[in-house]
Amino acid sequence: MAGVFLGGLDRLAAAATPTARLRKATGVMALLAAALLGLGAASGGDDPLRPLAGLRGPADTPTSAKAITFTTVRSVPELETSLAETRQPAMIYFTAEWCVSCRTIERRVWPDAGVQAALSDMQVIAADLTEFDAESQALLEQLRSVGPPTMIFFDANGRETPDTRLVGEPVPEDVVASARAVQ
Repeated sequence: MAGVFLGGLDRLAAAATPTARLRKATGVMALLAAALLGLGAASGGDDPLRPLAGLRGPADTPTSAKAITFTTVRSVPELETSLAETRQPAMIYFTAEWCVSCRTIERRVWPDAGVQAALSDMQVIAADLTEFDAESQALLEQLRSVGPPTMIFFDANGRETPDTRLVGEPVPEDVVASARAVQ
């Protein structure tokens, strides 16, 4: 709609002013951006910052062959069961499908080789808050978290290591440092 409003489809007069030309160019660019977003959505893409990512084959995706495998929990009992299964350091990652920052972490942090190496000897748990209900609220309260994205690191004894909690969009180096601090 913005492209049409800006005159992207209008015929430009030969003696058009620079302002009219700029409006038309902006309108054409808006129409092109809309077409790319539409094509990306039609091909199954879900990231407006990379609309054509769905058109590439699986070999071209940025995820590594050694992708991090999360145990997904949605309630406090599921979390307690997962933590009781092993006596090793753990990271709990609060995430949700509606969390835009979580998508950035999935693209920039989890594929990083350093992050994968640092988390390889840890239990990694994803606390899925997509369907926010009483169980999700209880998970947040249990670990004193404000919401996704949050990463909480526990040592082998199940205690949170001070100064390792990450809230927001960390860089890979922050995740590596927190993981190393609990091992």
